[in-house]
Amino acid sequence: MPTPATTPSASNGRSVMALGLGLSLLITGSLAWWIRDTPDTPAVPEARDRLFSFRDPGTGQAGYIDDTGKIVVPPRFDHTDLFRGGLGMAERDGRAGYIDRTGDWVISPRFTLDPAFAGDIAARPFWGGRAAARSGGAWGFIDAKGSWVIRPRFKGLDGFQIVGDFHEDLAWFRGPNTDTVGFIDLEGRMVIPPQFQAANDFGQGLAAVLVEGEWGFIDTQGRMRLRPDFDGAGVFSQDLCPVQDGEAWGYINLRGDWIITAALTKARGFSEGLAPVHDGTAWGYLDAQGTMVIRPRFDDAFGFDQGRAAVVENGVAGYIDTRGRTVWPK
Repeated sequence: MPTPATTPSASNGRSVMALGLGLSLLITGSLAWWIRDTPDTPAVPEARDRLFSFRDPGTGQAGYIDDTGKIVVPPRFDHTDLFRGGLGMAERDGRAGYIDRTGDWVISPRFTLDPAFAGDIAARPFWGGRAAARSGGAWGFIDAKGSWVIRPRFKGLDGFQIVGDFHEDLAWFRGPNTDTVGFIDLEGRMVIPPQFQAANDFGQGLAAVLVEGEWGFIDTQGRMRLRPDFDGAGVFSQDLCPVQDGEAWGYINLRGDWIITAALTKARGFSEGLAPVHDGTAWGYLDAQGTMVIRPRFDDAFGFDQGRAAVVENGVAGYIDTRGRTVWPK
């Protein structure tokens, strides 16, 4: 969704740079989820293609490192995001485009920011073969060659997310002249009309939707499968979904049965067998049986991908492995 700023600088400057990790990676497209009462989604995006975004605290510029801490793309961008399918989203001078592993532009930086809104974004990483991008004040979707597959036509209040990303061939969108949400397919055709107060991405055939202040789950045809009975909801993954009951979070299965009792302060989705949770003191990780396998010690924590999870510990952003060992900074 900007990733932990770990900065192994070339050779002997490595440790000094690492200690100065920038946390600006927390300001990403995923922050658009703020408009929904759901668990916070990873503001620090997971690694993709074995490349991780980082920011040089000395210059404030962003680039990419590999999983050994070696700089692959030198920090020369204002912002970098998830690297997916051989392309990394990058911004420079108020425009966004996509680069390859050499740092060269594959899709030119032609997608525009709105300077009236601090932290606004112009494009997002690829999901489902499509990437949301902004042009002329509206959002549409491009393919890996940069061609519009869904012309920019989604407009709304800037600073708020107007369209989601494609998951399971569907993306949510906020309807024109309305504050309700529906879903489109990969061609931009409306398949579920706007009718919900808010919605999350699809996962395992279900998507959480907000109806009259309560969250339930619909299928890909728009039929309600789990009635609205939750105070918050995330996205299904690995047969479990974080949901909120009152002030506490727990996990349900695809039938809506409680698998991990609601007793957590915050909870995020499962990936690679682990989920980041907050027990009231700090963030840690539990397994699908509800056992805390990485003790709570983080200021913030996000999902695993390719054996790495972004965390913030003692104010410093970095990565850990699935055993909770710090990988970056070293």
